[in-house]
Amino acid sequence: MENVLEALNPGPVSGESLGDEFYRPRVARPLEMISAVLPDAGLRSALQAFFLQRLDRVKLPRGIEHGDFGCENILVEGGRVTGLVDWEAAKVDGVPLLDTLGYLEGVQRHSAQQSLQDTIPLLARGRWPEREESAFLERQYQRLGMDQAHHEGLVYLYWLHHVSSQLRYGLAYHRSRIDRDVIGVTQQLLERA
Repeated sequence: MENVLEALNPGPVSGESLGDEFYRPRVARPLEMISAVLPDAGLRSALQAFFLQRLDRVKLPRGIEHGDFGCENILVEGGRVTGLVDWEAAKVDGVPLLDTLGYLEGVQRHSAQQSLQDTIPLLARGRWPEREESAFLERQYQRLGMDQAHHEGLVYLYWLHHVSSQLRYGLAYHRSRIDRDVIGVTQQLLERA
């Protein structure tokens, strides 16, 4: 996967602050979408404060982001990646590291039959169970010239994009998954913050 991610963004990627023009579509709008399923205003405002504190004005490399870089969207033949499908969420001015986080989280969730409530906090804390995958993540931070001090905020940004897009496609009809993957993750996040 490392070669595929590097092929998506082969050269230096531009670094820009998550200012107003970028923060609104990438953080504020997805927050508005999941706020509709959060049970109270206290959770909503605390979640908004978390992202504002951790990501507002943070300089992040920008480039091509697939937006749903998971095993089910990677075509493989003979041990070789032959293509990527489902480019619906792709962005040319995205945050490439989110694809790395999405890939790692998805592999763990599916292989260990876990939920976002299990994998997101694990990834955010930097306690990833697979040493080789942790090294892969570190190399991606280095390749993109990113400060790992923003790791927790970026993991939750990945989560925010993941659940807000799923709310558009059916998650809204699965109360138990909303309780676990949206409300549960939000509560865990705020307990640690």
